[in-house]
This record gives sequence, C-alpha cells and structure tokens, in this order.
Amino acid sequence: MLPALRGPERICRRCLAEWYVRWRAHGENGLLDHSSRPHESPARTSEPLADLIETLRRQTKHGPARLSADLQQLHGVTVAPATVHRILVRRGLNRLRDLDPPTGEQLREVIRYEHERVGDLVHVDIKKLGRIPTGGG
Repeated sequence: MLPALRGPERICRRCLAEWYVRWRAHGENGLLDHSSRPHESPARTSEPLADLIETLRRQTKHGPARLSADLQQLHGVTVAPATVHRILVRRGLNRLRDLDPPTGEQLREVIRYEHERVGDLVHVDIKKLGRIPTGGG
C-alpha cells in the first residue's frame, strides 16, 4: 500500500502518480529505494580502446591530455582527456607514482582489510616507547 500521509504532510500529484505506477507494476517492492544508476551503459568506451589507452600509458607515462592527443595522431581516434582519465582511474593507473618508471608495471598493491562483522576495527599501536636520539641509541 502507498505510504500514509498524516497531518500537514503533502505530496505533489506527479510524485504520487509515479509511486502509484510503481506500486501497480511491482507491488510493495516498487516503493523501496533503488539506485538511479543505469543498468547498462551502451555509450561506454569499448574494452579494446581502453586496452590501447592502458598500453600507451604504460609505455609513455603521459597524462590524460597528452594520451588523448597521441590517440588522435597515432590511431585517428578522438577521445576526450576526461574520458581517458576516467579509464585510467577505473584501471588503477591514474597516478604515475604507482607505476615503475622503466617497465610501467604496478609498484603498489592496494591492501584491503576485510572483517567478518561490520564495525570491526584495525588496531595500530603508534605509541612512542622511548626517546631515541638522532643516529640511534
């Protein structure tokens, strides 16, 4: 059933009509909150082009604007620098400091701490145990 409105609470007819259509189509589940993110992205950059961008990044170590220009000059493909940046972020290549300069391989690995229960904490003891002079004790 539709949420009950009591007292001075009001709702516009358009919103109520949307809720009613959802309720008729999906029942109670149609009234639950859901993500507004699209289920699919048909205009998403193709994987072969993303692979090409990744290869160029690892070889040249250029930023998104220069990679975009290189793609235009070398391959005749027009891609906005923002799109190149988004692909680099998606693949974890957006920071040059994380790439080995000679080889272009990943230097840093993301370490995740996952726990069985929500709210578990990682305890790190950072207490200074003594005053150690410069050069050692």
